[in-house]
Amino acid sequence: KNTVGLIGKYGEQVCFIKELTFRSLSTKNLGQVHMQFQELRKRVRAREQKAEQEKDLVVQGKLIRIKDQRVPKLQDVTMRPTITGRKCNGTLEAHQNGIRFTSTKHEVLDILYDNVKHAIYQPCDVKTSMVIVHFHLKDFIMVGKKKQRDIQFLTEVVDSSLSLDASKRSAYDPDEIDEEQREREMRRRLNAAFKDFCLKLEKVASHYDHTLNVDVPFVKSAFEANVHREMVRLMPTTHCLVNLTEVPNFCQTISDIEHVHFERAGFTTKAFDIVLIFKDWTITPKTLTAIDIKYMDIVQEWLNLVEITYTIGSQPMNWTEVMAAVKEDDRFWYDTEADGETKKPHGAGWKFLNVEGSDDEGEEEDDEDSAFDEEEEGSSEESESESDDDSEFDEEDSDEDEEEDSDEEEGKDWDELERDAAAADKAKRSFEGDEPDPRQSKKSRR
Repeated sequence: KNTVGLIGKYGEQVCFIKELTFRSLSTKNLGQVHMQFQELRKRVRAREQKAEQEKDLVVQGKLIRIKDQRVPKLQDVTMRPTITGRKCNGTLEAHQNGIRFTSTKHEVLDILYDNVKHAIYQPCDVKTSMVIVHFHLKDFIMVGKKKQRDIQFLTEVVDSSLSLDASKRSAYDPDEIDEEQREREMRRRLNAAFKDFCLKLEKVASHYDHTLNVDVPFVKSAFEANVHREMVRLMPTTHCLVNLTEVPNFCQTISDIEHVHFERAGFTTKAFDIVLIFKDWTITPKTLTAIDIKYMDIVQEWLNLVEITYTIGSQPMNWTEVMAAVKEDDRFWYDTEADGETKKPHGAGWKFLNVEGSDDEGEEEDDEDSAFDEEEEGSSEESESESDDDSEFDEEDSDEDEEEDSDEEEGKDWDELERDAAAADKAKRSFEGDEPDPRQSKKSRR
């Protein structure tokens, strides 16, 4: 890979030798030449990497210091990322056209107001152990040997790691109560100091005709998500979505987001993903994963507040193919096809990202409802016709009963019928030659 790159870069200017063989009676000479060659290659690579890093750097102006008045400052703050070493402590000062950080090792870093895109002040609360002033820059600057775009200054209220005693401590332990009170007092004092510095910073910048607004995160709209292979707490501000406590930091400008898509969002899922689609379609969409389903309403409410559209889907998507298809579609923002008359099945814009078949299901449900209504009407008509038939049948039955009753009323009475029956029985017995049973004759008399 390196050889191909070198040939493509210097192929028209120099000649390349693929292989050389050296022989020497002394191995010491060969070893020395090999070490010199490795050192030379290392220097060339370092020079090329430095040029690659500095190619998109913008030349910064010089800081103009305030000399005729008192300079707003924050003392004993920690800078991230560090200039050198593992920890970098020092003093932060606000001047005419920028801020200056001076470390205890007398290392200096200047940040100009015109290069600040977002300035964020995050106070310390119960869930965070540090108070932070964060600067998200428009252009990269060199911090140490690396270019950086996110720089923050912080102070920890309590140590991130504490050695706890093995012995149990009572809830009414006076020492523990005093320690908690000191911690609350320190948190309040640090929040007040950082807030006062941010107010003075805005005042100084506006006094010298520079625009600098310090945002504060909305804690009530916070949610947890996996950003850099780690679960972090994301909080929106007026202009961006940030996580400042974990490294690397996350700071996404809201105005750069065009659309948000919810993946793996269903009634049976416990977590979902968020895909941020940017206005610049050449940038790969950013995915925030493993968000608990309880934050769904909070995120949607925030998106409605900042007026960003969103869609919901139940399956993850291949965003490389999706964005390629979107770029090729000349009528992406139209709801009709190229002929101008045929309607698109999923509408214009990002509506095609909604749950697949939702519109079709709705139409099918409407068709089923209409069919069901028609069946109900048909069944009601049939029931009415059946009821009419039943009523006609009942009328016929009642007519027949009335006719039979009238016939019976016109016929013989009961005494005549009994006499006829007795005569018929007597004639039958005389025909068979049987003598009449006196008990039966008594019964007949009765």
